[in-house]
Amino acid sequence: DGREPDSAGLAHRPVNRMWLSSCSGQIKSGVELAASVAAQLDAHAGSMLDLSGNGRHFQARVSAVRPVDSVRKIWQSLSFPCPSFAGQNVLHHIAARIDPARLDQVRRAAGRRFPGSAVATGDELFEAIRGTAEIATSMLATMSWLIVGAEVVVLIAFVSASEAERRREIAIWKALGARAGVVARLITLQLSISTLVAAGIGTVLGYLVAGVVLVSLVGRWPFAFSWLSAGGIAAGAVLVVNFAGWMCIYPALRVRPMDLVRGE
Repeated sequence: DGREPDSAGLAHRPVNRMWLSSCSGQIKSGVELAASVAAQLDAHAGSMLDLSGNGRHFQARVSAVRPVDSVRKIWQSLSFPCPSFAGQNVLHHIAARIDPARLDQVRRAAGRRFPGSAVATGDELFEAIRGTAEIATSMLATMSWLIVGAEVVVLIAFVSASEAERRREIAIWKALGARAGVVARLITLQLSISTLVAAGIGTVLGYLVAGVVLVSLVGRWPFAFSWLSAGGIAAGAVLVVNFAGWMCIYPALRVRPMDLVRGE
């Protein structure tokens, strides 16, 4: 937590997050934070951080907070002096600005000099990250659809289980003189309202679950609610549930009220 300790010397709250740290010879002491990480920790220059990693537990004072682009933030969220990493397992990387006209030449030279190292441009790295994020988003979207589908399946099971109650309602309405068309509209309205409520709950739950997972991964809410998608889900659910419901109770519209009651 970036906030100062209380009078007992205890941090106000722990932050259970992981970041890939880097070191730089230009940093003399403390730790430099990316602005996005500083915002998550409520930290500023001079804040004391209580950190742990690779079996080590240590404290570091924030020496600077700097804006970092989305690509460099992957490995420069927290930057320490290189002596801080003594005895640790580390990965070495080199970042350089290169004239685009010489990019292929530099790639070949780097491949010959460091055959076991990967060489990539910032755009290529960003595209790889974006592709991974798209896969994660599609997986969460699928999970959201499964949540909505589960809600609809439960509702279909409920409608099927309440067939006797629906038949009784039809018998009462017909005994009161309601025509078959009026009864059909009333039943359809009931099924549609129940489905809209269930689909709405499932859509909101799926959206929240996906959002919470993505916030825990990328630290922000990465997508907006789509009313068009929600409307499509609701319309599809209404059609499916009405079809399932009427498969069970449609024959009852052609039966006399007393025969419906006796049939129970």
